[in-house]
Amino acid sequence: MLNDITQYGPVRVTAYTAGVVFGSDGGGILFALDADGRVHRSTTASWLDDFEVSAPTLLHFLEQLRQAVTAFARR
Repeated sequence: MLNDITQYGPVRVTAYTAGVVFGSDGGGILFALDADGRVHRSTTASWLDDFEVSAPTLLHFLEQLRQAVTAFARR
């Protein structure tokens, strides 16, 4: 991620808001954090396409991740 941040810089998560990419789902979908703490998910596997809000805060995002991992582990 550090190489990508250096190469691409911040992403545009809304028309007026930039975000910093901090992770990926492994298939190219990106997750970015904006200055207000919202987590955005890319709609495609690109730094240049649209982003949508995935969670209102990083804490909520991490809780969603924990729930998904727990559900997966129970299978």
